[in-house]
Amino acid sequence: MEKTDKYEGIIQSILNPADAFVSAQEFMLVLMFLPYCAEHGKLVTAFMPLSMLAPITFMPLVYSVLHRFDTLLFGRYHLVMPLSAFLSAPFFVLTFSARGAGASAACAIFFGLFFFVLFSLVYKYCAFSVRVRLYGGGVKSPSLAYMCFFTAGAAAAVACIFGFRHYDPSTAFVNSAYVISAAQVILAIAQYLTTFYGIPRLGGRRVQSVKSVFRLFYTGLNGRTYGSSLLFMSAFAIQLMLVAYLAVVRTSPVYGAVAATAACAAFVIAAWVCRFKANARSVWLSVAQFLFISASGALCITALFVDAGEAVNAILPALAAALSGAGAAVAVRQTQLRFLTVGKRQTHGIVFLLVNITACAAIAVGFAAVSAVAFTDFGVIPAACAFGASACLGIAALATAQRARVAAEYVPAPSYEYDVGDAAACAADATDIENTSILPDDDRDNT
Repeated sequence: MEKTDKYEGIIQSILNPADAFVSAQEFMLVLMFLPYCAEHGKLVTAFMPLSMLAPITFMPLVYSVLHRFDTLLFGRYHLVMPLSAFLSAPFFVLTFSARGAGASAACAIFFGLFFFVLFSLVYKYCAFSVRVRLYGGGVKSPSLAYMCFFTAGAAAAVACIFGFRHYDPSTAFVNSAYVISAAQVILAIAQYLTTFYGIPRLGGRRVQSVKSVFRLFYTGLNGRTYGSSLLFMSAFAIQLMLVAYLAVVRTSPVYGAVAATAACAAFVIAAWVCRFKANARSVWLSVAQFLFISASGALCITALFVDAGEAVNAILPALAAALSGAGAAVAVRQTQLRFLTVGKRQTHGIVFLLVNITACAAIAVGFAAVSAVAFTDFGVIPAACAFGASACLGIAALATAQRARVAAEYVPAPSYEYDVGDAAACAADATDIENTSILPDDDRDNT
């Protein structure tokens, strides 16, 4: 019996962070959405940022609704977690299933992306909330299993999209979406089944007004710190989109595969290094990100304007993609550390959502900056201007970065739920919070 329980615990610990496989959909979205829109729906490129900005408004409301949830059978997260995973899959497929370049294709892409982003974030948040209660880890220290699923997702994105492009370029995007979405649904089911009996059903409700929910999410953040994080992530989003597009459109799908692989591999390697080495937010992380932006942009500008031969012009985008991928991982890590140490009264769940909302906003800024490139079939001048925009964002991010060095381990980590002190402080700051209910200590994990 003890041996069986041991194996069950091992399986649970392995499958618990299966939501990290969503990275496959995220990498496909960042690297391949611009070439996809250029083929099937240029019209939607100008409106796409609206889909990525929607979480800024909707996720605080979703957070509030979830914390009013008190079902005896499923608890707070175990009903919403699999449902949101199942709903995100068909909308992801819809996003990449457009035919032609007319208004119907643009509508399919826009609405598919809109609902995929929302349902995907809800699934990731519910899975995160379950995971930290069972195994800890939080935002600062994701588990090794989480990093492995994240790596597998990045590899799956590259393997699917370019494997199917080699087989049939006309159906590569939708086939990749089918395979990745099916894999994510299977993993979500396994994650649900292995955690359903492992976590106690959380009781109690916290009823807040709309105004107080938004105040809880956003007013505790330092403006300069948040602005610097958003600008850095936006700069890397621009570069990753343009580098992948440059490699696919200006060279060949083979070189595009090399560039996308380089970006994903560099991001994953840098994320692993940051997981163990970057445990303090400091100005040196900002300097490193600016250097990555500068080097990657210089390589891409060289590939655009200097004809150094087919081989060299194909290698340069791959090198630029690797630098952009590594810098983007550093930017994400610094954003996590900043939000952990700057936010006031934010729980780990709110910090997790804020990082993801900021990433969505950065992708929206990126697409707004590169939309002209898709409309002009990758005109050299619009592409150069987009790279210049990423450089300007990097300069602004470095200029607004705080100069303080704060080690995360010396800053009290936020709890996973409210405690009595937090509720009293919120009540003093926001008189419009009504009927706030505090979860009993034995129903909370304040690790």
